[in-house]
Amino acid sequence: MKAGDAITFEEIGFMPSNPDAHGAGSYMLQHPDYARNAINYYRLRQLDSNGTNHYHRVIEVRPGQSGDVLAPVLFPNPFQNVITIRFKTLSTEAGSVELFDLQGRQVFQSDWAKDQQPEDMTIETERFAPGVYVYRIVAGGKVFSGKVVRE
Repeated sequence: MKAGDAITFEEIGFMPSNPDAHGAGSYMLQHPDYARNAINYYRLRQLDSNGTNHYHRVIEVRPGQSGDVLAPVLFPNPFQNVITIRFKTLSTEAGSVELFDLQGRQVFQSDWAKDQQPEDMTIETERFAPGVYVYRIVAGGKVFSGKVVRE
């Protein structure tokens, strides 16, 4: 649920529970109309299988805070024949992923258009020689870089 005033909340989405989960589950819902230049207030309404509602504490999200765009996660690292990039924050901006060997040669490149960022990207790496690779990811108007290792 979302509110601009921390009082009047409206539903922005619904995620059904995972019937196979025992205990706490992990869920993610992106707010499509997130106001980037205003304070946003959120709270979770949990609907139990018996119809009981539980309201969780209100969270304040301010524009420009470091949590606005989270760094993507690359796994496994080290990798063998495939590496996955999980984007922790989805953006409406165009972006790209590049991988370079240590000689500076580009060995992989992929772009996406505005409003087309994937949640996960899988890269087939069978043709990569064992060694260290440098990645450069542009997502959400930010640049992320680091190293991954092919065994």
